[in-house]
Amino acid sequence: MSNVEIVSQMQSLSDLLLNSYDVFEIPDFQRSYVWTEKEIKQMLLDFSEDTDNFSKESADLEGYLLGNIVLITKDNGRKKTVIDGQQRLTSISLIFKALEMICYDKMQETPANFQKWMSKTSNLNRGYEILNDDDSFKSLRILHSPSLNFGEYYKRLIHNDLKDFEPSVSSDINMKNVFEQIQDFLSELTDDQLSKFIIYIKTKVKLIVTTAPNEAKAFQLFEVLNDRGRSLEPMDLIKNTFLKTLTNEGKTSSQLDNFNENWKKFIDNLIISNKKRISSSVFLKHYLIAFEGVNKKQDQLFQHFNNNEYKYSGDDILNLSKNLEKYSKIYSDIEKGNYDSFIKDNNMYILFDLLSVKQMHPLLMLFYFSEDYKKKEILDLATRFAASVLFSYTQTNFIEKEMGKLTVNYLKTNDKEAAFKNLKAQISDIIKDRAKIAKATIGVRDFTSGNGNFQTKSLQLLKFIELYFNKNPQIIKPQERKKITVEHILSRNIDLSDYNDAGFENQQDFKEHINRIGNFTLLYNTDNSSIGNKMFKDKIEMYKSSDFKITNVIAEPLTTEVKSGMDTKLFNLINDLEKTYTPNENGHFSKLLIEQRSEEVANALYKILTKEYD
Repeated sequence: MSNVEIVSQMQSLSDLLLNSYDVFEIPDFQRSYVWTEKEIKQMLLDFSEDTDNFSKESADLEGYLLGNIVLITKDNGRKKTVIDGQQRLTSISLIFKALEMICYDKMQETPANFQKWMSKTSNLNRGYEILNDDDSFKSLRILHSPSLNFGEYYKRLIHNDLKDFEPSVSSDINMKNVFEQIQDFLSELTDDQLSKFIIYIKTKVKLIVTTAPNEAKAFQLFEVLNDRGRSLEPMDLIKNTFLKTLTNEGKTSSQLDNFNENWKKFIDNLIISNKKRISSSVFLKHYLIAFEGVNKKQDQLFQHFNNNEYKYSGDDILNLSKNLEKYSKIYSDIEKGNYDSFIKDNNMYILFDLLSVKQMHPLLMLFYFSEDYKKKEILDLATRFAASVLFSYTQTNFIEKEMGKLTVNYLKTNDKEAAFKNLKAQISDIIKDRAKIAKATIGVRDFTSGNGNFQTKSLQLLKFIELYFNKNPQIIKPQERKKITVEHILSRNIDLSDYNDAGFENQQDFKEHINRIGNFTLLYNTDNSSIGNKMFKDKIEMYKSSDFKITNVIAEPLTTEVKSGMDTKLFNLINDLEKTYTPNENGHFSKLLIEQRSEEVANALYKILTKEYD
């Protein structure tokens, strides 16, 4: 007799995916795959925070609850229809695919690495595919209904068949962007971190899996979970703790009403749209960093407010509710892209749109009501701080750890001018330290992702230089209907009958250099397509006419008709830090030029981050 009950149980990802033969069908009534780089980045950062940046042994961790998925059981239990949880399930399978690919690359490096990573990868592929008894491909782990207009990218990715395929459907584009974000994230981990991450995601990341025997029960369940009332949230527990304190201290009904009104506005302020809201836990974590110098994990927030060590009086709580209402509005405005709410400056765009570093919110909140000159200085420091962390391949939760130390020193110093000066010096020291790491690694780094394309971080880096240093607003508002892309100066698809013509020893030498930063520049997608696989000598004229200074200067030194003032100074600086290059005797952007420009870009980045050009 088949099971006709609704069953709900917590399962590790090993239980759900790696140790089962279940296939998960995405039915035709499902919405599109809507996750973007931001959602997957946040999930990966949550994993990082839960493990102290993948430094803890899995045995010492309590585990991470990823959420709930709702399934319908079919075909004797082996086939599941996904009613709720498509986004998370698909994203998790993409993580397993990326892990398997990066481990495979490591296996090829040395015989010792082969043995080490072979054991790590043993069953990772079962996170995205089903094999038969002969270990041959049998089925995708996740099947998309044929009537859906997406899923082609996913199918090709699993089959390692992405060559010359460029997704055109929004869901497939989202999957591609998410997968590349995962690859970029994993590429930044050390071998030890990666090893710990593999064990962690297998055994400690868990889902509440609810299975129903038929569609009717599944949709009934889905309705209850999503539409009937609002479940208790972490903030409700903290709010209840505060109300107990206020009541015990005999606060008036008017004071209680004010508290409740402030609290409601605080929660409402974090709603960006019907489909998007800021996590109240993330906001509160950043608020505490800013105004108390306390850096707490999200799952430690309740304990913090319920702990005698940090005992809040009734008056403290009333003041806190006012501040939460005030600063949640500011936080939300910035998240909505209303960057002028802090100060009108391109660095706001760089920080939150280009670099997508939310961890700088505490610093901006702390100085939100300061004089404009201080806000401008703080924003510049925050921008270079964020860039130095990203381009040194440091996990961004490093920022929160450091920020707690920085703000507590600032807050406890009575002389605020001296405190401000000290804060700037401390941040500058951190930037210099990270910038040294970036300088040492960026120039020799291979920006190839697991699928053979370039990492998105290379595009971020070039855009950062172009907007922050070259002051080019085209990064913010490119020409209508045009997309800014990475251009390979020496084409990765160029027909080299003799690799020596471009200074390479062989094909392997070519592959090791083709995706270095020195071989990258910026072009619009239309220009990139038209220029095709031409030789460097034939690209120069288009480079000269490009909208991007970082590209112009490759072909010829920048010039200006302005004979004095900042414009001339800026042009001279750009020409000093970004060099012009001449094709080799065969007309190519050669191996030597790639190495030279990679070093120059790394050096320029260091000077930009540390402002040594001032």
